[in-house]
Amino acid sequence: MKSRWLVILLIASIAANLALAGFIVGQRSVGPLAGRDATPAFPRWARTLPDERRAALRPIVRDYFRSIRPRSSGLREHQQRVRSLIAADPYDAEALRGALTDMRGQQDTTNTAVHLSFVEFVSALTPAERQRLSEDMAQPRMGLGPPRHRRREGEGPGPR
Repeated sequence: MKSRWLVILLIASIAANLALAGFIVGQRSVGPLAGRDATPAFPRWARTLPDERRAALRPIVRDYFRSIRPRSSGLREHQQRVRSLIAADPYDAEALRGALTDMRGQQDTTNTAVHLSFVEFVSALTPAERQRLSEDMAQPRMGLGPPRHRRREGEGPGPR
């Protein structure tokens, strides 16, 4: 009986690894932002603006972080619940299904809040800033920090 469960877990592990590898290869082959939401990167992008513009936009960015922190904490709790259910013995498929549904609801709520904050942020930008943000969102590094070609003086390494 124990060896049967080990075989099942091994097969599930292999399937999960293959799915993850396929996802990674697929993401790399279809472009930098395909299937990815770049809107949560706007607070980092704001660091590329001149000091006076950053100061003007600071209340929007601050409100964003205040609204997202509790949601992120809630999402981590859902993720922990899912991990616990996956590792549970005996395994309960219905409980996992319900936990995943709850987590998806939390993700949807968080994404909605991020998108509303993003709309508020973009609404406060000048036309030239909106154009630059649009261009920067097409860059592969958008979600990882200020785009290299837009770093402000003294903020780390420049273009390579």
